[in-house]
Amino acid sequence: MSKLLGSGTTSSLAQSFTTLGGVQGASPAYGGTAGGGGSGTAKVILGTGSEREWATGLLGKLGAPVSESSINALTTWMRHEGGHWKNSANYNPLNTTYSMAGSTSMNSVGVKSYKSWEDGYAATVNTLTGKNAGERGYSAIVSALKSGASTDAILDAVNKSAWMTGKTGGSPYKFQGGSTGLSVASPSMSYSGGGANVTINATFNNATENEARQLVQLVKRELESSLSLNTMGRN
Repeated sequence: MSKLLGSGTTSSLAQSFTTLGGVQGASPAYGGTAGGGGSGTAKVILGTGSEREWATGLLGKLGAPVSESSINALTTWMRHEGGHWKNSANYNPLNTTYSMAGSTSMNSVGVKSYKSWEDGYAATVNTLTGKNAGERGYSAIVSALKSGASTDAILDAVNKSAWMTGKTGGSPYKFQGGSTGLSVASPSMSYSGGGANVTINATFNNATENEARQLVQLVKRELESSLSLNTMGRN
């Protein structure tokens, strides 16, 4: 048992918690670092199931790989924008102003409300990849998504783009939260009845109920995929 769950294994498992779902910069005791990209470590918003589903769909339409870091970047971005779920920009989570047949403007800036999810996807993809995408910094966002970059790096590209203000380099989004909201305590081990008990306490601050449930599912998948834990009690 000690070979299966030695200090290296528990330390590794704790580290997996600090980076779970692309959340970085948690406990310095386990190598957490401020993510790359220059804007500091972002406070990740995991998003609801429907928001994560939309993010997954957008990655597919952009030809980008689906990863937790990319999904978390998109859910964080869309929560700051507030499209569809938080305002009347129907089927438009990122509040693009791209016109589609039958779309209408829902504010003075020209953010569009679309007729369907397909229209919303098409408008978002066309904005990110269309005319002037390079000079507006949108191509950098797509490149970050396609390269499998970290959540911080993707959000940094978003913040340097012209998406929110129409000008590049302004860093208008307040993605940086001072801390990620996730902290992981040192793992502790105890033995009783010939078995090992491993305790790792993880705290996710300011989470909604849906976000907390998603974190539990992420933890569950991590535990189920751990060879060390799967083999516990079998030797």
